[in-house]
Amino acid sequence: MIADLGIKVAIGFAAIAVTATVKAVWDRIPYQTISKARNRMLKGRWEGVSRPIDAPPGVPSEVPITFEFTPGWWRTVRAESCFTSHDAGRGKVINDYRGGFYQQTYLTLLYRKRDRGVTGFGAAILELSADGRRLEGRILGYGSHIQGLFFAKLTLEKKS
Repeated sequence: MIADLGIKVAIGFAAIAVTATVKAVWDRIPYQTISKARNRMLKGRWEGVSRPIDAPPGVPSEVPITFEFTPGWWRTVRAESCFTSHDAGRGKVINDYRGGFYQQTYLTLLYRKRDRGVTGFGAAILELSADGRRLEGRILGYGSHIQGLFFAKLTLEKKS
């Protein structure tokens, strides 16, 4: 009888420890859970334009850009973007993104250049439309093309 009580107490303590550990890990992830339906809407290819604000001379006013979104691990989102540099010698530029959602609508992403030898990084905040077919927002970063900070408006539409 005392042995049974000891086993029950040990199981209780183990359950409390596991629950506390899971809660601590869960609370450290800054993003909110997005519904599976919204996550499925985001997944896939998106196309649009980046419109630099106060761009230096020689930088186009619109840059066509594509994004490929994939669900990440545990409430996170991953993406890659691709655009063609206005500098003919640079060609295709790929950036890798990681982030997540706030309030089922606001997607926050941090990015960096896939080519680690090139300095380029930043952040984007995008709003997912109610129908899940459009993302609009802003991006702020350090651009290797202009060797300085840039700010741009980003508009994307779901293609597949």
